[in-house]
Parts: sequence; structure tokens; C-alpha cells
Amino acid sequence: MDSRSHSISDSDSESDSTSEESEAAITRATPANKFAATHILAKTPSHPHQSVQNLVHAHGATDFLPALQSFLDTNLPDNTLIPGDHDRFDIYCQVVVVTPPAFQVSEVPMCRRVRATPEKLASGRKPGIPARFDMALISVGPRTSHLRTLDGLRVGQVRAIFTLPRQFGEYPRALAYVELFTPFRARDPSSRMRQVSRSTRQLRRNAAVIHVDDIVRPCHLIPKMGESVAPRLIGGNAYEAANDFYLNDFIDVEMFCASVTII
Repeated sequence: MDSRSHSISDSDSESDSTSEESEAAITRATPANKFAATHILAKTPSHPHQSVQNLVHAHGATDFLPALQSFLDTNLPDNTLIPGDHDRFDIYCQVVVVTPPAFQVSEVPMCRRVRATPEKLASGRKPGIPARFDMALISVGPRTSHLRTLDGLRVGQVRAIFTLPRQFGEYPRALAYVELFTPFRARDPSSRMRQVSRSTRQLRRNAAVIHVDDIVRPCHLIPKMGESVAPRLIGGNAYEAANDFYLNDFIDVEMFCASVTII
């Protein structure tokens, strides 16, 4: 996938308002790159110089250091530095993914946000904001810019979006810490939706550091309830409490078309 990273604004807003981000992102999808996906970060990170402990506790990135070390071994084999608790990372709240127009829907580029924001506690009269770690389709193989099938994709929960500190060199691409799900299983006979579960490795969630431009688009998972709804799934933490999910391929036209092509 031919993908480029750009800045979008002077700050990494946590607001739910998308109009300014969308307009800026679509404007930057010029004819020169209309067939390429574009991943856009803010010019300024929302949380600069964050500690590893903050990533672990606020973002739930429990295996951040071993996942980063694995990434460095693969992508920077000449690097001799070992990441540790003393390192600091610039953290972004979101990445805006601009994809070429989906002919079934529109003639303009599609603009979607993938967010990784920790819980914000109430302060004075300001109410608290719950954590939001979006689910996304992650590319694990060669792909085109258009989402034509789900081949070469896995679901991942994006826990943190960050850049490498300068001591590791001038690395041009932003990174993300994600928790991976299993490959898509057969469709559920009743709902006809594909099924996934959280992937584990040595009894821990299977996590990896990836390039941000390997994030194809956000996706929506529905917790698998069974015959009754467990009390632990009623609150806003269903993504954390549940282990088995359905992929909602009816969330929009693009997802539906990509899903039905490989039935």
C-alpha cells in the first residue's frame, strides 16, 4: 500500500468534532496522490515526552517495551540502543486516514479517524471522558489502497500512537502499539458475521508495534453475548471485558462490499 504521512493541524485535539480535520484531510488528498491512502497526524502531539509507565498504565500498553524491541530488531537492525523506562515518547490522540473515493458511495476521498485516548478524570465542573481505544483493520500483507476484500487484514485495537525518540535516529514514519485479534473465522450461522477473538501469546494479549500507515481503517466489533447478556458487558468497557466478537460488516457500504466479495 502506497501511504504517506502528513501533518493536519497545530494541535492533536481530543474533541469529537471532526469537521475541521475532515476538511483539511480531504484538501490534502490532491490529484497527485488520489490513488494512495494518506495517514495524517497533528503537527504537535497532544502528550509530548510521555514515560513508558504512562503508556503502560494510562494506555494499557502492558508489553510496550518488548513489542518496541521486536519492531526495532526487524526495522532498524543496526540499532544498538535498547528501549527502557528512561525513554520518553511523543503521543498522539488520533490518526486521520484518508482513502481514495469509494465508487459505491462518493467521488471524494473518505476521511476516518482512529483514536487512542486514555481516560480523562473529572476536574471541577468538567466531566470525565472515558478512554477510547479504537478497533481497526491492520494490514499484515501486500494490499491496494482500496478496501476490496478482507484478505491480508487482521483486527487490532490501537492503544497508542507515537513517534520514536531521536536517540533511535530520524525515523520518518509514525508508529502504533496495537493488540491483535485472531484471523477471521467462519461466519456465525445465525448473524452471518465473521468471528474474531483476542489473540494471546504466553497467556498475555498478543501485542505489536506497527507503522501507523499499516492501519487501513477503523472497524466495529460486537461482543459475542450468548443466550444472555453478562453483567460485565453492560458498561462502557465491553471491548475490555469480552474476549469473542463479531466483525460488523454492515457498519458502512465499504465494509459490506469488502466483506461480501470473499463469501
